[in-house]
Parts: sequence; structure tokens; C-alpha cells
Amino acid sequence: MERKYALLADAMGTGKTAQAVMAAKGLAFEKILVICPASVKYNWRKEILKWQPEASINVIEGRGARIPSTQYTVINYDLIHSKPVFLQLLNNHYDLIICDEAHYLKNNRAKRTKCVYYPRGLKDRTDRVWLLTGTPILNRPVELFSHLKALAPDRLGQRYTSYIEFCKRYCAAYEGKWGWDVSGASNMGELAAKLDGFMLRRLKKHVLKQLPEKIYQTLEIPGNQILIKKERAGYEKEREGILGELATIRRKSGMAKVPYVVQHIKDILEDKQKAVIFAYHRDVISALMEKLRDYTPVKLTGDTPAHERQKAVDNFRTDESCRLFIGQIEAAGTGIDGLQDVCDTVVFAEVTWVPGQIHQAIDRCHRIGQKNAVLIQFLIAQGSIDEDIVASISTKEAVIQQVIRPQQTEREESDMSIEKNIERIADALERIEAKLGAPLVVEAPKPAPKRKSTKAVEEVPASPPSAPAEPSAPAAEPEADGPKTGAELMKYCNKKLALIESAEDRSAVIKQVAEMFREKFDVKAIKELPAEHVAEAKVAFDEIVGG
Repeated sequence: MERKYALLADAMGTGKTAQAVMAAKGLAFEKILVICPASVKYNWRKEILKWQPEASINVIEGRGARIPSTQYTVINYDLIHSKPVFLQLLNNHYDLIICDEAHYLKNNRAKRTKCVYYPRGLKDRTDRVWLLTGTPILNRPVELFSHLKALAPDRLGQRYTSYIEFCKRYCAAYEGKWGWDVSGASNMGELAAKLDGFMLRRLKKHVLKQLPEKIYQTLEIPGNQILIKKERAGYEKEREGILGELATIRRKSGMAKVPYVVQHIKDILEDKQKAVIFAYHRDVISALMEKLRDYTPVKLTGDTPAHERQKAVDNFRTDESCRLFIGQIEAAGTGIDGLQDVCDTVVFAEVTWVPGQIHQAIDRCHRIGQKNAVLIQFLIAQGSIDEDIVASISTKEAVIQQVIRPQQTEREESDMSIEKNIERIADALERIEAKLGAPLVVEAPKPAPKRKSTKAVEEVPASPPSAPAEPSAPAAEPEADGPKTGAELMKYCNKKLALIESAEDRSAVIKQVAEMFREKFDVKAIKELPAEHVAEAKVAFDEIVGG
């Protein structure tokens, strides 16, 4: 962390808090201000003491609080724009300011954003500002503007430090009936390039090689058709005129789902010891708490006091009779650590329009300490607009990933071993088979034009294209008497697999090949195969792919 301003956007659950504390310790900073959501203030104190036990820490509570001089001062965003508190902060000079969950500063007009970023704000009272967030874009690219303008204007260039110019260039902005619409996305590659050198983003698969995968399931449940029709009708109208009515219908629809959610949770707890439930409306959470009271649930909503939040997590972790954690998506989706120690099942009774909030909630269980694959289930009422929300989340996620692509070298991108790909493909196929209730039938692969392949079988992408690209030159033919070494066999197998046109067929064949090499020859990578088994392995491989 040699830069004055930097954004650490590692995926959620990869230990950004610990990284920041250890970096600050390594640089021997003596005065550090941590600004974070209220729900994570005490988690910050716990993490600081874990990695730096000798540190002095003061957690600020209340708008009239006095701020003493300590190594770490931890304060929540809602307090910094209180005049008595803000003036005290301005009278100090900090070696470092850490803004945790920095997407809280996405609104350029918000008081907290002005207190941190604007001229004579807190950023001018420190030597360095480090932003931490696993979701630098919660919903759309415009949310990056405040960070870039305040901390990296040179990367934007003078023209695009103008809000309107930025939005026209990167948000496909246009002036509509209700003013400027900045909800779109454009020139994503260019925007991503501007983040290079300012933002560091690594995915869990790059940081934590052994972190289990996530398994997603969308489960349809019966819904109140009268409410669903009203909901659908309201959704199809001009939303500006019916937001209040639609919100009421959404809440009633959530309540109508409660009996089915309750039954589903009871079914889950027949096999699982604990489960985490997320919902949007407090009425839904209260109803779930009441109807599932036999499982001693704990809850965390926006109304839960800061000092009670960690208590709820600790009860869930340590009390065997406490089998359910019920959280409000936004309130419980950040700053909660410990659920992953005892639970690998997450159920969404309701969903929101914001993909970042969904991912934050999921990563309360999919993070460091999790030893199992995490099952994530979305309970969707048939015909409801939840179906549209899930589809919208997928679209938004695709746009977001274009901008916050992880930094990695070409070598890292190509360094995909067969065992990692096979495990992902096998899991995916098993889930498909479970949903269908029958095994997938793999047809004999159809021949396709030959393609030069420079990557080994171990490097076949998890989601290969539906048809191979046209070759620029024909692939080299194997020797007449066949491969002699594991490396030669690897190239031979890769060439044969490249001729399979269907992505589904290719994935199924890769799965069979991996199982054959593991079970018959006890190797995970083809190139590791001893020379004396190469001929036998080639015959077995040819039988699978059709000779």
C-alpha cells in the first residue's frame, strides 16, 4: 500500500480488514481513523486486537461523544456529519483513513460523502486514504464517480471530472422526461482501464485456492395469485407513479410467502443443523421469527443496536439450540463474520434489485473458515416479479464484472488445472441431473473442423464456446505410433476434445475423462501419467470420446 489513495476491492470474504490492519501495522502508522457502517464498528475492534493486540482503540458512540487521542479511532458513517463530531475529526491529522464498505460513499450529494471527499473534508486531514469494499459497484457504473473524482481525478482527465460528462461517457446517460437517466453502462473497457493502478481486485479463487464453491438454486413456491396479478400490473405501469402502491404489494406478497418459507426451512432443518435466512421486509422477518420460534432463532435488522449484532452472531455460532439466523438483506449483509463457522446453507425468502447486496449477504457464509460448499436458495413465487428481479440481477452482474474485472496475468488466466475445471463441471452436471431427476444422456460427439490448440486439457475453460473457432493453421498430427509420454498424451487428448462441437457434450466428456484418469490410473493431471501407462490410457480415452 504505497499509494496515497487506493481502493482494495477484493471479493467479499477474502480478509480485507485483516489486510488493512496488517498493512497499517507494517507501515508503523500511529494515528488511524476507521470509518465504517455502524453494524461493523465492534467487529473492527475485534479484528484490530486480533492482529495488533497492543493497539489502543476508541469506538465512537453518539453525536456528542468526545474523541480522545488513540492509535485507532473507529466511527460509523452516520456520525461523521454530526457537527460536534466532524469538527473534532477535522482538528486531528491522521496517518491513514480507512473507509470500510466504501460503497457507502457512492452518492456524490450525500452528507457523509461530502464530509470525507469534498474540499476541506477528512481526506485533506490525512496522508493516505484506503477504501475497502467487495462491491465497488453495487448497481451501476455511476457509483464509481465520487471515488474517482475525489481520489483519482488524474485518471479521469479534466473532462470526465464533470458528473454529466462522466455519465454520458460511461453510463450511457441521456436526458429524459424526468431528467438525466444515468442507470446505464457504456465504454466499460475504457473505464476498467482507468481503475488500473487505483483499484486492486482479486477473486476468492485467486486468493483462497481451497475455498469451496457456491451452489445456487432457484425454487418456485406457490404464490397468492391475486397479489401477484396486482404486483405484475403495477410493475408494468409507469413506475414513477406507483412506487408506493407497488411497495405495499411487495410487502404483502412477502407475507403471503411466509407459510411456504416456514415449511421449506423446517424441511431443511431435517438434514441441516443450522441455516441462514435473508428477507427484505421487517414484517416478514417478524413472522418468520414467530413461526420458527421452536428453533430458537436470532435476528438482525436495521433496528438491531450495534452492541446486540455481534451477540446475535455469537449466539448462532455457539448455541446448538439456536438453529436459525434471520437477517434483513441490507442490514445483515455487511460486517457480519462468524456465520461461516457453523453454517453452509443460505435461503433468500425475498430478494432485492441490487446484485451487490445479494452477494454481500451470501458471503456471510462463503468466506474464510467455510469448509463446505455453500448452498444458496432463492424462494420465488410463481409468476411474481421476483422472476424479473433475478433476471435483472444477472444482467447487472454481467455489467459490473466488465468494470471490476480482477487483475491477473495471462499466465494466471491460463493456469487452470484439470482437477479444478472437472470439479466445477462435475458439480454443475450433478446439480442439473438432480433438478431433472435423471442422468444426462451424452450423444456421440459430432466431428467439427480441426482447430489449433495451444492449451492443454488441464486448461480447457469451465464454460467453453458452443463451437470451436476457425483455425489459423491446422493442428499438428500425433506421431503415427501414438504418444509416448504423459505430456504428449495431454496434447493428443486436448486436440480430440477440441473437435467436440457441443459445449454440453464436451463438458460431459471432460467429466468422464477426469474420472477415468483418477480411478484407473490414480492421477489428477494427464501430464503426470507414467510412460508405461500412456498407451493404455490413450485406448481408454479414445473409448470415451468415440475413437
